[in-house]
Amino acid sequence: AQGYQPSAVMAKLAAMDPDFEYRQIGILDRSGTVAAHTGKDIGQWAGHLAGAGYVAYGNGLAGPQVVEGIVRGFLAKPDAALEWRLLHAIEGGRDAGGQANNGVPRPERSAWIRVVDRLDYPQIDVRAGGQLLQRAGFADPVIDSRTLSASFRSLDGLVADLRAQGLSNVLARSGPALGRAALARARAAFAAAGTEGRTVERFEILTLSGWRK
Repeated sequence: AQGYQPSAVMAKLAAMDPDFEYRQIGILDRSGTVAAHTGKDIGQWAGHLAGAGYVAYGNGLAGPQVVEGIVRGFLAKPDAALEWRLLHAIEGGRDAGGQANNGVPRPERSAWIRVVDRLDYPQIDVRAGGQLLQRAGFADPVIDSRTLSASFRSLDGLVADLRAQGLSNVLARSGPALGRAALARARAAFAAAGTEGRTVERFEILTLSGWRK
C-alpha cells in the first residue's frame, strides 16, 4: 500500500528480523516483480526459483528438481485460471519427488489453495481436505479438484439449481438480502454476461478419498 518494491520489502525484513536466515520468503507484486529469499540456516534441502510473475520455493524437499517441477507445472498452461495453475504447480512438485527427509520420501499431508480477486473474500479457498481425512482415520488421502461448467438461461435458473442441491446456505458471508431493484439489476447483469441467451457458470468439484488405517 506504500508503494515499496518487493526488493525493498525484503531488505526491510532482513534488517528487522534476527532470524532472517531461518526464513523462506517469496514476494510478488501486482506487476509481476519478484523478490525471494531462502535462508542459509534452514537445513535439509531448501531453495527457490523466481521468474516474471511467479516464485516457487520449498524446504525439506527431495532436491532442486522439486522446485523445478513446481515451476513446470505452473507454466504448463499459461492461459488457465490461476487456481488451476497453482494446482498444476503443486502436482508438478509432488511428481518431481515432493518432500523428503534424508532421502526418505515423506507422505503427503495437506495443501491449501486460496485465490483472492478484487473483493475482500476468497474467490477460491480449497482447504486441507487431506488433513480432514486423516483426522477421520483414513490413510493416504487423495483430494481431486476438477471444474464443471454449466449454462443457465437466467439467474433464477442458477439459484433454483443451487437450492435443489442444498448449496444456497453454505456461504461464509451471504451478504444482505436483495431488494427488487437490486434483483432486477442482478438478473440483467447475469443475462448480459452470457451469449445466445445462456450464461455459463463454473463449479469446482472436490473428490476426497482415502483408505482406512
